[in-house]
Amino acid sequence: ETITTTGNQGIGVDHELKPGTYAIYQKTPLDWQLTSVECNGVPTGIVDGTITTSLDPGQTKTCVFKNKIKEGNLIINKHTIGGNDKFYFDINRIGQGGGTRQSESITTVNGLKDLPLTLAPGTYNISEIVTDGWVLTDFTCSNTTYDKAQNGVINVIIVDTKTTICDFYNTKKGGLKIFKETIGGNETFNYKIENYSQGQNVGLPKTQTATITTTANKGDSGLLALDQGSYNITEELPADWKFDSATCDSSYTS
Repeated sequence: ETITTTGNQGIGVDHELKPGTYAIYQKTPLDWQLTSVECNGVPTGIVDGTITTSLDPGQTKTCVFKNKIKEGNLIINKHTIGGNDKFYFDINRIGQGGGTRQSESITTVNGLKDLPLTLAPGTYNISEIVTDGWVLTDFTCSNTTYDKAQNGVINVIIVDTKTTICDFYNTKKGGLKIFKETIGGNETFNYKIENYSQGQNVGLPKTQTATITTTANKGDSGLLALDQGSYNITEELPADWKFDSATCDSSYTS
C-alpha cells in the first residue's frame, strides 16, 4: 500500500483482516525518519521501521505513523575587512536527493554576520556570488567533510542533527588609476600591472593590463579594481618614445 500525504496528512485504505498478530513495515523515504506509531491511541514500539500489533475478533484498529523530515544545521559566517556590505550565496543540493536550490544573503555589521540555516542531510554546493568591490580571500568549513573548489565554491556534507559551520572571508578591493602625460605628440601606451604579493587571493587575476591613448598630451586608464597587495607597473614604450619619470601617491579619491 502507498500513501501520499497532502497538507501533512494521508489516509490509507481499509483492510479486512482475520484476527491475529500482524507486522506492519513502513519503507521510509530518503530524508525522512519514522518518529512514532500509535494504534488506537496507544504508542507502539518500532524496530527497523516495523511495528507488531494484534487484532481481536470484531476489533477495528487505526494505526497512525508519524514522520519527520531529517534536518541538519548549516551556519554561514561572513567576515569582511575594509567595510560592510551585502553578500549573496547559492546553496544547491547535489548527488542523491539533489535538485533543490535556495538563495540567501548576508549583510555584515562591524565586519561580521552569521546566517543559520536548516537543511535536509546530503551533499551541498555552496557558492558565494562575490559583491562588486570585494575579493573573496578565503573560505573553510568545520565539523564536516568538505571539498574546497575554486571561485568561492565549496562542497559540504550536511549530517542529520549535526551543525556545520562555514566561514567566508572577504576583503574590500583597492583601486589604481594611471595618468599619462606626453610631450611632443599623442600615442597609445600599454601597461602591465602585476601583483607579486605572497598568497594570491581567490578573486582578481595576478596580472592585469591597461591601455591609455592620449589626447592633447594627456590620458588616463580609468579606475582599476585591484586586490590588496604590492604591484609592479610596467609601461611598454612605443617606438620613437622614451620614458621620463613616474610618481605614485594615494591622494586620488574618484
